[in-house]
Amino acid sequence: MNKRILLVFCLIMGNVSLWAQFPYNTDFTASHFSNPSIVIASSEASWDGGVWLTNGGFDWTERYIVVALDQGGIPDKLTFTCKQNSVFSTGDGFKVYQSATNGNWSVVSEPGLSGTSEKPYTVTLAKTTKYLKFGWSGNFKGYYTKINVSELKYVTPSASIVDCGTLDVLQSSNDTQFSIDWCNVKPLTLSLDNTTDFALGTASIASSTGAYGTASNIIVDFHPQTKGAKTATVTVSDSDNQTWATITLTGQSNALSQSIVWWDEETTMLSRGDTIGSNESPFVFASSDLPLTSLTSSDENVLRIEGGRLIAVAAGTADIIAYQAGSPTVDEVRDTLHLEVTNLLTQKITWTQPLSFLLGAAQTELTAVASSGLPITYELVNNANNIVTLVGNMLTISTTNVGTATIKATQAGNETYAATSYLRTLRVRDPNVSCINEPLALEDNNEYSLNIIQTGPEFVLNGYPAVLTFEAKKSAIGLNFFYVQQYIGSSWSDVANPSLGSNYATYTYNLNRNATKIRFLTRTGATLKKYYKNIRVTRAHFIESNPTTMVINGQFGTTTKKTVQLTYSNVQDEIQLNIIGNNPDFHVEPALISVECGDYGTKNIFVSYTPSAIEPDTVTLNVSSVKDGWNLNIPITTTVEKRAQYISWALRDSLASTQTYTLNKINPVSGLPITYNFSDETILKLDADNKLVFLQVDTVVTITASCAGNDYYLDAENIVKTIRLFKGLPTLTLPVAADTIYFGQILGLVRLEGGCAKDMSDDLVAGSFVWENYLAVPNAGNPVSCAIKFVPERRDIYGEVFDFVDVVVLKLPQFIEWSMPDSLGILDSITLDAQVASGLKISYQLSGEGATYASIGSGNELNLNATVEALGKELTITAWQVGNHNYLPSDTVVYTVIIRKTIAEFFAATEPTIYGKNLEDIPIYVDHNVAGTWQYDDTSNPILDVCIYSLSATFTPSNLELCEPSHVEIPVNIIAIPTTIAVAPTAQSIEQGKSLGEATLVGGSVVVAGTTDVVAGTFAWQNPNFIPAIGDNQEFTVVFTPNSTNYAVVTCTVTLNVTQ
Repeated sequence: MNKRILLVFCLIMGNVSLWAQFPYNTDFTASHFSNPSIVIASSEASWDGGVWLTNGGFDWTERYIVVALDQGGIPDKLTFTCKQNSVFSTGDGFKVYQSATNGNWSVVSEPGLSGTSEKPYTVTLAKTTKYLKFGWSGNFKGYYTKINVSELKYVTPSASIVDCGTLDVLQSSNDTQFSIDWCNVKPLTLSLDNTTDFALGTASIASSTGAYGTASNIIVDFHPQTKGAKTATVTVSDSDNQTWATITLTGQSNALSQSIVWWDEETTMLSRGDTIGSNESPFVFASSDLPLTSLTSSDENVLRIEGGRLIAVAAGTADIIAYQAGSPTVDEVRDTLHLEVTNLLTQKITWTQPLSFLLGAAQTELTAVASSGLPITYELVNNANNIVTLVGNMLTISTTNVGTATIKATQAGNETYAATSYLRTLRVRDPNVSCINEPLALEDNNEYSLNIIQTGPEFVLNGYPAVLTFEAKKSAIGLNFFYVQQYIGSSWSDVANPSLGSNYATYTYNLNRNATKIRFLTRTGATLKKYYKNIRVTRAHFIESNPTTMVINGQFGTTTKKTVQLTYSNVQDEIQLNIIGNNPDFHVEPALISVECGDYGTKNIFVSYTPSAIEPDTVTLNVSSVKDGWNLNIPITTTVEKRAQYISWALRDSLASTQTYTLNKINPVSGLPITYNFSDETILKLDADNKLVFLQVDTVVTITASCAGNDYYLDAENIVKTIRLFKGLPTLTLPVAADTIYFGQILGLVRLEGGCAKDMSDDLVAGSFVWENYLAVPNAGNPVSCAIKFVPERRDIYGEVFDFVDVVVLKLPQFIEWSMPDSLGILDSITLDAQVASGLKISYQLSGEGATYASIGSGNELNLNATVEALGKELTITAWQVGNHNYLPSDTVVYTVIIRKTIAEFFAATEPTIYGKNLEDIPIYVDHNVAGTWQYDDTSNPILDVCIYSLSATFTPSNLELCEPSHVEIPVNIIAIPTTIAVAPTAQSIEQGKSLGEATLVGGSVVVAGTTDVVAGTFAWQNPNFIPAIGDNQEFTVVFTPNSTNYAVVTCTVTLNVTQ
């Protein structure tokens, strides 16, 4: 907007003033005057590069010009220059004033007589300044030039870094605040670059030009979602997107804690064969439900982990180490459980009897029970106040001393069960002493300190808190800003801001009953240290109900239950509940709540209302504690409606004509009559006793049942049933299984005895009971339900009926079949081969001195360490089978063997060898169980005659420390050299009646097979005593027998002529 210049010349008491209006940040003289100067003079009025103001002659009265500033802005800096036109000027000289109202002027600058050359001046104006007055008091002339007023604009946060403190992950706090001062700016917006962990309670500031102010109490909601340090930047910008300031938000987030949860942290011992947990319900897990990062056993031979199961394999000790690495919100955690596995069975002590007594209470018998059934012994571990005496298992309560004691129950174990113990704390108190201040919700006698701005540790309150007392002081010259806070729900709130002195003083404050933690802290402004100690919080003493009044909408003759939630804390001995006036339509359960000093919690009280009339009732439930003087009344009003009645009808959708059915005449709820209507009474009807009479079968009929109401009952809803009528099934009296079988035997071996089948007239139905599947082999059980059926003789009338009969099927005993020698060679290859008929897996255990040098492989290989130290050691091998649902555990078989040197086993075989080779040249096939060499005992290397020999040899192992040599017999078969007939002999004729032996053989020769070497020997008839018949060219066998047995006998045929 173009500004216009308004010049007003006024003569007031001899003074002349000039008025002007101009915008900020504009050179006044340059913008509004042709000559950039204002002249204030003391002589005549004329234009001379500005304004002359005259007063005639020499007069030092102040002349001035008043400038009105633009009303739309806030002034900041005034700059101007001034000079006088003569060094001879006298008087006060130049003086500049400011005002918010064109009155009540205040001096802002006093250049005085500044000289004849221009001098610049800069001053800061008040934010409220709307008028400036430039004055000159002196003779001659004074000049103001280059007048300029700049416009003030700023946005200033209370801090550039705002710390939100430390919280647990997923907690939130809005305790942190900051403010922003602003001036002469357009509307501001606060934007946040991290909305995951932070939020602002203020998103915009209604700032404007021409105004200034402070946006206070800008709340920072700090709600970290993950652990670690958190930062965010708040950007402050105006509607033109100009950024005026940035603020850094900081905070620290503590991770949520988690723990390792074992199936039973008190268990320190398991028995061999125990299995703990399952994949569905593992024996260990993290409380955060995050999967375990690692789960290991320090000795898998003692404790093995399979999925979610922990298996006790063998006697020994092992550590189970569970580790969870955490997450963005949860801390890591590691825990170790040390367990012993014993061949003994574990046992557990159960001890649930109350151990809270009043002074002089009756002698009490301690009733801890061991799961083994073995006797328990007791001892007092801590009885500092002598509140009880213990003799055996009888406890005598003191008549004078109160307090607590610790008592231990022990079962010492035996040859079957391992020892175990259990600790309990007992309490004796005076019934006449109030427990309003006993026990405390918190008691901490330590001294704590806070450095300047700091948050101290959190204190968890045990129970509902009442009054907090503590002692506190500050350093002598320190500033306070010391706060006490309580944690309610999910946020902290201030309890008090005590004014601390330099000496300890006691402070007392009431806490909110729902507070769960307290803490102490210092805030911005605090200096030096604060100290606090002896923190004590009493428990609240109260009884209250929810709701405080009750309305029960009842129904005539029907019980309606309402729940009253009773919250209590530190009530002495008992709380009584009763209906004032003893109205029998009301019942309270429980009527008495037994409590101890310090107990707190919530109980559900059930108020039952069974109206006996249709008129409503008004009563009062009284809750009281006689010793504490509590008396709480809960008004109860009721409404009563007619009772609904229902027709309960269990009639089946199909009825057998052979059965008898009687329908209810009277509604059992209301006693009102029930009416039945049949769709066709030629099919079905009722007799005088409400029994169904069947007139037709293999058809359907519809029955409608109705029951009208009265003054107390509503009409019942009609029940409509469509019934199919058919021939019936007999009713069975089941037989019993007359025999017991073992698993593996068929049901057909079990006789069924007794039992019968009847129709609804109680007449017997002829037939027999048989097993539905007589070849079935049921699992073991006591009993096992097995299917039978009744087969009627007249199947055209009756159907077969199926049911079940219990059979005792015994687990089948198992016996281990296994043998072991008295000793084992240290290098022997041995597989433990115990077995049971069931084929179930056998368990083995090694013990004795030799167990150090032995182990069992996955395939039941017995592995012996090849070391001389093992020799002579006894090794005990135990085998057993644990059984299953069908088999009993086997007996335990134990063998004790001596670890000895391995006896070398040497096996040799030869093939038949033709005479003529030296012994060492005869091929031999050998096998041996250990490395070594062998040699014939006869080292002469002879050529053996034809014969079958058994030659002795010795096998010498390579490792004589661990092996013994062996002596063996090697079979050697030397066979004759093969021969062949080179030239057959001829036979001379003989006469009839002579034998072959009388026929002379002439000539003939034999050679070594494949050669021409002649073999010496004799030809002879094979059967010399044979007398041949007359004939020519008859063939008979001739045998050649070499002179040496080292050559083979050979045969041929020779022709013979027999004459008369």
